[in-house]
Amino acid sequence: MSQSIPHLEPGLQIGDYLLTQLIETAVDRQVWLGEQISVKREVEIVCYFGPDPERFLADIRIKAMVEDGVFGLVYEAVQAEEFIAYAAEVLPERSLARLAAEHQPLTPLEVTQIIAQVAGALSSLDKRGIAREDFGPKEIRFGPHNNVRIANVTNSGPQTNDMPTRRAFVDTLVERIEFGQPGATRMTTLLEYIKGTETQSPIPWSQAKSLALQVHEQLKASPIAPPRSTPVLESRQSLRGVTIAGLIFGLVALILGFFVFRDSSPKVETGLVVTVLRWTLSPPQWRLGGAVPVPNRRHRSHHRRIR
Repeated sequence: MSQSIPHLEPGLQIGDYLLTQLIETAVDRQVWLGEQISVKREVEIVCYFGPDPERFLADIRIKAMVEDGVFGLVYEAVQAEEFIAYAAEVLPERSLARLAAEHQPLTPLEVTQIIAQVAGALSSLDKRGIAREDFGPKEIRFGPHNNVRIANVTNSGPQTNDMPTRRAFVDTLVERIEFGQPGATRMTTLLEYIKGTETQSPIPWSQAKSLALQVHEQLKASPIAPPRSTPVLESRQSLRGVTIAGLIFGLVALILGFFVFRDSSPKVETGLVVTVLRWTLSPPQWRLGGAVPVPNRRHRSHHRRIR
């Protein structure tokens, strides 16, 4: 017998939280956008109407333990009269699923970043013995500077086979790789290792992270050289402009020298003209400027956990 879902409306207050907009409805729960009144913070509120609130509470406790900066934060549980809920961090809207729907290509370097972050987060859960539900491209979000965030799909149950997660993750990335660039073949091979084949088991997430980081460093160390024609052309044009300006200045100096020093000693006049010509017509001293390294700044969002 299915559990009936109470009719909730925007403006309903549950403890310190205010429901503002319904986002999603499932069989036994609803997901709302809301606000934490005391700190004026936008939150996501998951309301559960199912038959096992104790199991739901156990899941909330596990979710709240995960604070790795990748999985979304869960702040606290909230008890209402007819249901139980929890408040969570609002993740960025842009997801891997949307990127795929928009046919956005990914460079091999970008793919290494995504794999390393996702694999690192899942490897951390494996080490801690924390179970999780299967998830797909919709749950993988992108913040500033391609920082990966994942919806908090952890739970209190035993860990099941994560092959559905691996298949969805790998298939989506393979379709988005920008082939023809250095590293594309290596990334395709790595994704095959993550997914596994009929004759080979998938590699652990920890190994996937390590290999992705290795390829990432290799690609960073061997960037594609920019075309040489444009800088050379710009240097020649600059040199031509300086030479023409020097000729004009030299002619002006000759004329001025003639009128200013026409009554002076011929030696002085000749010496001045030779000096001016040498200065104006000599090529400038060029300096080769090196690339200025740009520090890799990681932007981390800091959240205070409300207990």
